[in-house]
Amino acid sequence: MSAGWCAWHRDRAEDVEPIFYEERGSGPAAAISVCLPCARKMHGRPYGEAGRAAVKALEGRAAESRSRPRA
Repeated sequence: MSAGWCAWHRDRAEDVEPIFYEERGSGPAAAISVCLPCARKMHGRPYGEAGRAAVKALEGRAAESRSRPRA
């Protein structure tokens, strides 16, 4: 898990992944990261193969987190 800023709901999230990259003038592209709930709401938004892989990674970590016994 990697906590960070979700660009979609504009707040911190427990787990985020870069879903797409945004061009910023002549500098390097900026990664746009989202949490899993927001990524699921983005149906119809074209975020490409890397974005689909990121959503799959978020879903895998969420499933793993749910299957771990709580202390």
